[in-house]
Amino acid sequence: MRFGARVVAWLLASLALAAVARAAAPGALDPADVPEPLRPWIDWVLASEPARACPLVAGSAERPCVYAGALSLDVGASGARFAQTVEVFGPGAWVALPGDAHLRPQEVRAGGRPLAVVATGAPTAWLPRGRHAVDGALRFTTRPATLPVPADTALVSLVLDGRSVPLPARDEAGHVWLEARAAQPAPEDALSVLVFRRVVDEVPLQLDTRLVLRVAGRPREALLGPVHADGFAPLALASALPARLEPDGRLRVQLRPGEHAVRIVARHAGPAASLVPPAAQGPWAAEEVWVFDARPALRIAAVEGVAAIDPNQTELPAEWRQLPAYVVRAGDAMQLAERRRGDPDPAERLRLERTWWLDFDGGGLTFQDAIEGRLRKTARLEMPAPSTLGRVAIAGRDWFLTRLAAGGAAGVEAPPGDLALAAEGRIEDADTGALPAVGWAHDFDAVAAVLNLPPGWRLVHVFGADRASPSWITSWTLLDFFLVLVTAVGAAKLFGIAAGALALAALVLTWTEPGAPTLVWIAALVAEALVRVLRGRRIAHAARVLRAVAWIALALHAIPYAVDELRRGLHLSYVTSAQTLAGTLGRMEMPATLEAKSVSDAEYAAGAAQEDFAGAEEEIAAPSRAPAAAAPRPLRPEPAPDLRALDPDARIPTGPGVPTWEWQRAQLSWSGPVAAQHALRLVLVSPLESRALAFARVLLVAALVAWIVRAAARSAAASPP
Repeated sequence: MRFGARVVAWLLASLALAAVARAAAPGALDPADVPEPLRPWIDWVLASEPARACPLVAGSAERPCVYAGALSLDVGASGARFAQTVEVFGPGAWVALPGDAHLRPQEVRAGGRPLAVVATGAPTAWLPRGRHAVDGALRFTTRPATLPVPADTALVSLVLDGRSVPLPARDEAGHVWLEARAAQPAPEDALSVLVFRRVVDEVPLQLDTRLVLRVAGRPREALLGPVHADGFAPLALASALPARLEPDGRLRVQLRPGEHAVRIVARHAGPAASLVPPAAQGPWAAEEVWVFDARPALRIAAVEGVAAIDPNQTELPAEWRQLPAYVVRAGDAMQLAERRRGDPDPAERLRLERTWWLDFDGGGLTFQDAIEGRLRKTARLEMPAPSTLGRVAIAGRDWFLTRLAAGGAAGVEAPPGDLALAAEGRIEDADTGALPAVGWAHDFDAVAAVLNLPPGWRLVHVFGADRASPSWITSWTLLDFFLVLVTAVGAAKLFGIAAGALALAALVLTWTEPGAPTLVWIAALVAEALVRVLRGRRIAHAARVLRAVAWIALALHAIPYAVDELRRGLHLSYVTSAQTLAGTLGRMEMPATLEAKSVSDAEYAAGAAQEDFAGAEEEIAAPSRAPAAAAPRPLRPEPAPDLRALDPDARIPTGPGVPTWEWQRAQLSWSGPVAAQHALRLVLVSPLESRALAFARVLLVAALVAWIVRAAARSAAASPP
């Protein structure tokens, strides 16, 4: 038993491998190639694929197994006879017959043998594989106005009361109208074929052929082609008319009057350095229009041997007119001269402009990104934690967000070509010690950012950025350091070490503040030093006058600064001179009409809704301002639908509300590429710390002024002039 089980397992494994090889091979596996011990299992293995021999419909997994030929109808006063040739590709299929639930076909035969008819809504019959000649009868006492025929029957020939009807009328459901007509001359048959091809330089090389069939005359069946030259294998066929590709490469199509499009996609069996149009027979275009769709990421190839033309002067599909076009005649050969293989610079260069808004409580950030560049192929742009992607728009159109796994990072599938992406999102519970510089799981060649801080917050420094301005660190210059040290050393020399330390602390905290006294400290110390050096001399009086002037100037600077600093400490959003962080946190007068106003969330939402409603009224009223009579425009055919376009009914996330306020702005920049994992560390001063520093500056300035004045007074009393 164990040996028998191993044999059966070996047989099943071998048969499975043979089935896999058959499915992977471009052609069908010949049963003669199957080992002799496995041949009895062929039908058992392939029983799960009853439609394996049926043709595949382009763009879907559907395999229709029935091809219905022309339907002949001979209608009289009390009944009708029908005859049709039907070909079944699979092991068997249900075939639709003329008639319906009320008008059932009778005396149905296939190849002269009676055929059972099953009425499940529409009458059908089961036919095995092969070509069958089906005929039958329809009986009625009163001739109906229309005769139901299968929807997949394209060609119908009608004989009504012994008289042939050249063009039977059919409605949208495919029913044939039965009405007496006067004898009319048969229309002249005409057929013209326009051929357009797109050569896609993929691996393997692909050829996308579009045929435009302009048909006049009676419905009929035609053989066109061959469609492709030797070396091409068809991949897909899409047609508005019933059509199929024959083994010899010709296209069999059931024609009816009108203009119809047929698309055939094929691939080349191997490397192709030259493409030659097929030697087509019958009604075929003498000149074909080809376009070349290059793939620079694979190779650089030049087209030679055919004449270039202007694609806008042809009837090429609209989506092909952006490609170089060529006219190809019988006997011509399109040469593909290879210049280079591969892409020397396959990297995708993207630029990022990012804007942050820090929450008023400092707990999170809202960001808005603008990404520009060019993608060589479809790329997925994802944003991992801690960032949360809320909204993405590509080329001004909102895009839906996807996740590749449950709980994974949200992202979008960006199409190849020029990229203009706008994104919005949030960073909750932001850790300013490890803030992602770009946020995306993608490297960028150039990054620039803007950090918006609410009132009360101050930026000390940014670690991880090449430049961050303005900040407290960047507001200092070498000259500022030198002057602060000189002033502190001078105070220590004149009034003692304690005064020098006090001066150093006061100057470090106030030197770069807007409106703070700076050089006036040096003037006061220089005047005090002159008074001490010139004591007892004739010009000592002038030195004392200079010292008094310096003290007055110091008071005129220190007192207003202390008042403004106290106000800012009590009210962090208080601005008397529009404090900004542009440059070195200097001053700039605000417009007189700008007033600070505090509003609630409800008032803000109501105001925003009122602005949106006003904007909508303007958009609605815009057409009424247009001229009353507009010049008529010629009708144009609608462009082919873009299968990559978003569903207009798709639910697109709107993302978080993006702030529009600007208080303190810091510009961040990098001099080179920025990696996806690059992080920033923000050193910030919170509103509470800002309030404490404001009071500390006032106390230090007051203490320093009082120390200098008191020390100068004691010195003057101890050493009278």
